[in-house]
Amino acid sequence: MPNPFKKPCQKATRTRWQVPRRAVMARILIALAIALCMTSLATAQTTWRGLRFGMTEAEARIALNAVRQPSKGGDKPKEPGVSVIVQIETIPGIAILSFDAKTKGLCRIFIQLDPKDLSSDIDKRVSESAIITSLENKYGEPFRTVDNPLTRRITWRPKDQVIVYDAIMLDGLPLLITISYEPLSAIKDL
Repeated sequence: MPNPFKKPCQKATRTRWQVPRRAVMARILIALAIALCMTSLATAQTTWRGLRFGMTEAEARIALNAVRQPSKGGDKPKEPGVSVIVQIETIPGIAILSFDAKTKGLCRIFIQLDPKDLSSDIDKRVSESAIITSLENKYGEPFRTVDNPLTRRITWRPKDQVIVYDAIMLDGLPLLITISYEPLSAIKDL
């Protein structure tokens, strides 16, 4: 006589499209881990002289061998930053690194070059041309070029950053050159 308290086991059947909850959760966790790795790779993209957006001021100083320079008049700087004296293709200038006040990460690099100290007009033209060629070799064809008698603006958009080369011109010679590096996310309209 069969036991009335014992019910026969029914084997659970599932279709091939049904997946156990643990497997679904594991797939979601793997996807999240991959997404987090991809975002860290995006912020780790190198810019000028090996700097990366998001790196701290201390990391930037180490990368550039920079020493904290006191501000003029002993005032505390209004925004955190690092300034470094540079020479690019024989043109002297200054590089200013800006850091986000909230995240404390590198958010902008601004380089200002002053070619007026170069000895001849040929040196100015050759140095400017060498800078543009160097940028093209590193970042490829420009995204946009605006060239007129008084100014020259060349923009590159590699991966997740924007590089803008600006020159104020007089008689075809650069009077002032600026180069800025910013993450693409910081640019509102391009």
